[in-house]
Amino acid sequence: MIPSPDGAERAAWPGYEQFCAEQWSAGRRVARVVVVSRGFDTVRYADGSEELTDRSTTAFRVAQFGSPPAVGDVVGVTLDGSTPAIVAIAPRHGVIVRRDPADRMSAQVVAANVDTVFCVFGLDRELRPRRVERVLVLVHEGGADPVVVLTKADLPDGEERTRVAREVVEAVGPGTAVCVISSRSGAGLDELGRYLGPGATAALLGESGAGKSSLVNALVGGDAALVGAVRGRDRRGRHTTTARRLFLLPSGGALIDTPGLRALGLWDGAEGVDEAFPDVAALAADCRFRDCRHLDEPGCAVRGAVASGSVPAARLDAYRVLRAEMDTVEAKKEAGRRQRGEGRRPPLRRNRRRAGVDDDEAQADTTRYADAAFETEDEIEDASALEPGSESGTDEG
Repeated sequence: MIPSPDGAERAAWPGYEQFCAEQWSAGRRVARVVVVSRGFDTVRYADGSEELTDRSTTAFRVAQFGSPPAVGDVVGVTLDGSTPAIVAIAPRHGVIVRRDPADRMSAQVVAANVDTVFCVFGLDRELRPRRVERVLVLVHEGGADPVVVLTKADLPDGEERTRVAREVVEAVGPGTAVCVISSRSGAGLDELGRYLGPGATAALLGESGAGKSSLVNALVGGDAALVGAVRGRDRRGRHTTTARRLFLLPSGGALIDTPGLRALGLWDGAEGVDEAFPDVAALAADCRFRDCRHLDEPGCAVRGAVASGSVPAARLDAYRVLRAEMDTVEAKKEAGRRQRGEGRRPPLRRNRRRAGVDDDEAQADTTRYADAAFETEDEIEDASALEPGSESGTDEG
C-alpha cells in the first residue's frame, strides 16, 4: 500500500505542485529518477529512501511514454503487484537531448530538469574548438545554461593553461562562463559552487577521461564515482561511469554524472546554434538582407566582421556547417512525418542553400566537422565514412 504524503513530502517538490497533486490523488508516490541503467530506474523519494523500478512491468508499458524516463525526471510511481513502476513523468525543463546513436531519426534524453551543464574538457589533451561549439549548441537547445569546465589544471604549466583557455573562450564566444579547475588540488572548485545551490541541478557532459568522475568525487565528497586512468600516448580514458546517476550535494543541490559520450548528434538545435554563436547571430541582424547566407551578398555584416578580423573565419565556417546540419535533420524529420501522412514534402535542397551551403559542400563540410565532433573514442575508426551528422557506436560507462 502506498502511504499518503505528509507535510514534508508536500513541501519537497517546489515547481511540481500540480503534477504532485495529480499523482497523490491517483494513489501514487512522487519521486525523482536518480539512476538509469539497462531497463531499470532507481528513484528517490522525498524521505530519502530509494527503490528500483522495472520497465518490464505491465503498468510501465501501458503508460506508453513518448520518451522513457531519464535521470533527473520527477515521476509518479505505483505498484504493479509488488513491483514498483513509473507510470507518469512530470513536464521537463532543461534537458540534454541528442540524436539516438541506435536510431538516427529518434531523440535520446540524456538528462532532465537540469539548470546548468558543466561541459567538461581535460587540459591534458588536444582541445578542439569545433567540439566545444557542438556541445554548446546541444546544451543551449535543451534550455540549460552551459559552463565550460577545463579540468586537470595541475598538469600543464601555467602558460599552456592560459593559452588553451583563451582558445576555448574564442571558440565558445561571448557570454559563456569558462572555469579552469583541478579536482586534485581543489583549485577553481569554488567557481562551480555558485551553480550548485539548494534546489539547483547541474549535469556533467564530456568525453571519457576528461575528469568527470574526479570532479564528482571532489564536489560530492569521498569516492562517489570510480576514477580511471588515461593512456599516456593519446590521453584517452577508459569508461568508469556505467550509468547515468544523480548525486545529492552537501550544498543542497544535485549533480548528474553521465557516461562519456562518443557521439553528439544534434537533434533539435536550430535555435541552439544562434545561442552558441551569439556574436555571429548579433551581426547577422545587421545584414542588409534578412535571409543573408553570409556568402557573397552585398551588405553582409558577418563577412565584414570576418574581413576585419573581429570574427575568425573558422568560426563562421562552423556556424554555417552546423546550421546546414540542422536543416538536413529537420528535412529528414519532415520526410518521416510526410511518410506517416503528417506533413508536407521537405525542402531539403532549399534548406541547405538558405544556410549558405550547396548540396556538395554540405556533404563534404558536414562530414569534415563530424570527424572533429565524433572521433573521440577508439571504437570510431573512420569518422570520414559517416553520413553528414551521423554517428557510430554506442556509449559505454
